[in-house]
Amino acid sequence: MALPSWTVELLRRSLNEVADRARQPETIEKIKTQATEILQELPGTAARGIDAVMRSAEVGRKSVEKWARKHTQIAVPMINATGTLITDQGDGLALADPVFEIGREVMAGDTLRGDVLAERLHRRLQKAVADISHPSGKPVSAAISSSFAAAVASVATFSDSRTIAVHRSDCVRLPDGQSLPESLSSIGVRVAGLRSTVMEVGSSNHRDAADFSSVERACVVVADGGSEPLQTFDLQDKEAIQVAVLPVGLIHNKVDPSFAILSAEALLADKIDVVVLPGDGLVGGPASGILIGRADLIDAITSSVAWRVLRASDATTAMTTVAIEIDGSSVDVSPAIARLQTSEANLKDRAERLATRLSGSDLIASCQVTADDARLTPKGRWVVPSRQLCIRHQSKSAAEWSQSLREDMPAILTTHDETFVKVDLRWLNAASDAKLGELLAS
Repeated sequence: MALPSWTVELLRRSLNEVADRARQPETIEKIKTQATEILQELPGTAARGIDAVMRSAEVGRKSVEKWARKHTQIAVPMINATGTLITDQGDGLALADPVFEIGREVMAGDTLRGDVLAERLHRRLQKAVADISHPSGKPVSAAISSSFAAAVASVATFSDSRTIAVHRSDCVRLPDGQSLPESLSSIGVRVAGLRSTVMEVGSSNHRDAADFSSVERACVVVADGGSEPLQTFDLQDKEAIQVAVLPVGLIHNKVDPSFAILSAEALLADKIDVVVLPGDGLVGGPASGILIGRADLIDAITSSVAWRVLRASDATTAMTTVAIEIDGSSVDVSPAIARLQTSEANLKDRAERLATRLSGSDLIASCQVTADDARLTPKGRWVVPSRQLCIRHQSKSAAEWSQSLREDMPAILTTHDETFVKVDLRWLNAASDAKLGELLAS
């Protein structure tokens, strides 16, 4: 029979009180003093028995504390040592302070909302992208949706006046597992009140702009699947528009070209009219979607009935807007870009220091530094040099240890093979190295 909720709450509070008292210096000192007095009066065998009880009690106290933390905390801190930035479990990167603070202010509940807040958010968002231009000379605008999938779905708005067309060479899989045509005509699109039929043209192994010649008022959608760089089409129809979908991308063109990360700024200068990309990840905002492009096209999306379902909340819009401001700053960068720009020399030095520390632990059988590449996504061309620790535990298999680290507090996400647990440093803050070393050696 399940315990009543009041009983569970009483037990939780009692356990927390016991753990708090056990951590107080005066309590620990009192126990030590009493134990010493008892041990001096007892025979050796009894003394050893008492000593064993004390050790068992200490282990029990730590188990209670660990249990209490795991079962009372909803948001479990995570250290992403997988070597892959974007995972199903998150990226492990805290939002920049300005992004978090604006979200807290908007969600606090004691500020003006409605049209006043919406207008202020709109003005600030447009100001954040005011430095981006389009070859047509038309102004550029932006909008924030509730998710990347919602941003892709919003492109179906153009089906009211255009034919949405996808070249078969662009029928790539997006992060939600659907192909590009499916995302543009999925049930999510229909729930938003849109009816979109996607025309597929051309061959999967040959790209030619002429394949769109018979499509009237085409809205051509291209996507970056990761294996090959995105390619735009030189469309001859002046009425046609082109939309680019970037599962990985930035707003402004501010990283080394060797990373092969596309930006909305660069694409809008090269035949693209609207760019769709995630607001989280590299941009550094919360989970959201960003649409940026010709103002007349963005307005067509945001003025549709479907946008009421697809748009982001005020807090998400505010946070993503501040993230875009940081993205365009000449001084600041998002947490992900800061990790991306960490030098190999820095990673090598940190890895060697951690390896030296871990090699001195009785729990670690061996620890060596390797130099495999880290990744932005599980698949795709986005790789970057990195350093890893390949660690073998004294008593646990690699699979067992990796699983126990994942279930710990904080959760440490790693990869492993048959022998070693692999800890990659690319996406970790240098300030967390000491804590990581402590957790791995404990």
